[in-house]
Amino acid sequence: MKKWIIAALALSLQGCFTIVTEDKGLPEEEKLPDYLTPENDITVVTGLAYPEDTDWSLTGLDSPRARVVMYMDRELKANVSADPAAGKACCDPYMHFHSGGQLYCVNHSDNGTMLTRNGEDALWFKDIKYPVKILDDGTRLLTLWENEGGNGFVAMKNEEIIRSDPSGTLFRNVGVDENGNLCYFYSTQVKTSSGIRPQYFYANSEEVIQMDLPKGLNPVYGLFKNGESFIAICQNEENKSSFELYNTLDNKHFTFMPKGEGGVAPLSFDAPSLISCCVKFNFSQKEWTAVMLDGYVREDWDGNDYAVGFHRVDEFVAGVRKSRHKDGRDILLRRSARDTLPKGYTVFCDEAVCIDREGHAKIGLSSKTGGKALLWSDGEIDTLGFRGIVTGVHMLEREKKEEVQTIRTTKPTEGRNHIFTPS
Repeated sequence: MKKWIIAALALSLQGCFTIVTEDKGLPEEEKLPDYLTPENDITVVTGLAYPEDTDWSLTGLDSPRARVVMYMDRELKANVSADPAAGKACCDPYMHFHSGGQLYCVNHSDNGTMLTRNGEDALWFKDIKYPVKILDDGTRLLTLWENEGGNGFVAMKNEEIIRSDPSGTLFRNVGVDENGNLCYFYSTQVKTSSGIRPQYFYANSEEVIQMDLPKGLNPVYGLFKNGESFIAICQNEENKSSFELYNTLDNKHFTFMPKGEGGVAPLSFDAPSLISCCVKFNFSQKEWTAVMLDGYVREDWDGNDYAVGFHRVDEFVAGVRKSRHKDGRDILLRRSARDTLPKGYTVFCDEAVCIDREGHAKIGLSSKTGGKALLWSDGEIDTLGFRGIVTGVHMLEREKKEEVQTIRTTKPTEGRNHIFTPS
């Protein structure tokens, strides 16, 4: 059993985020710690907030009094009712998103599916659809939806349908290309001379590419883009005892793990491939979880604790090992470092883990006993002002203020310097 280094963490005595109800104004200005106010980035936190007399940890997340909130640094930017009667949001933590400084919420009702932006109506479908990805780049809103039951999908640009397939099945690792377009993979069943077989596609806002994978690759767990080629995570019917990576460019197979009960899932869209594995091997009957980069194990542990929020950091990976046990503690894994996160708190979902390319981490922690949430920033802890679930932590680039141009001149009559600011 690995020994984990337990980092000593101290709770901040003063909360830096405060829930604002409809009859209260913002709190007085207060100075935030430096780690919460980086020079060039804004810390964005989204979550589900509950009133003081509602213990969501005992009653469950559904409550008509819950609100979906979004903060930018200390300022509450969005505060949307999750009451079904309001029709603007719901208590499902996977039904709201931050993108481009906006809070998007999805709500289902007898009237269909409503997408709201900061509480205002943005898109409406007459049937039930589930969001896979929402991207707001400031000039357009790109969204990807799957139908109820996971059979069929539709891709939108603003209110325009870009692509739809009534029988296509999406893979979950959606990416963004160099032009800012959403990119994704999907499969569909087609009739061939030898019967019904799956066909795989890569798509973005401009094109669809059909991938001709060998017939013997079955099942395919996920796909990646690698330059001009594609890589499939799969099993080979000729070698069912292993998991493989198959490259469409050179038709090469790479075995990366023996077969076991369980499965593998892609965590990234493009190469190098990031894969999560959770399997039980027949020869040992032990459960094993691993996060792999290009087929090589970078982090692993015995048991089936969740791999949450993993990112690639150079040639390594970083993310959270989320405990399945009520009294267990989550652990941030970064190369050889092990940071044991505070007792009584947990990372609720992938979006609550924000790790940049240098490995700096900001993690939203939700109380297991109904208390206030925390923000963990490279070992520093700040108490967030709302009771509830942290569903997302993001870094938003701060707009740089243009330097005011100054002209230094000398008035002949006074013989001294003055600064004039052009209008």
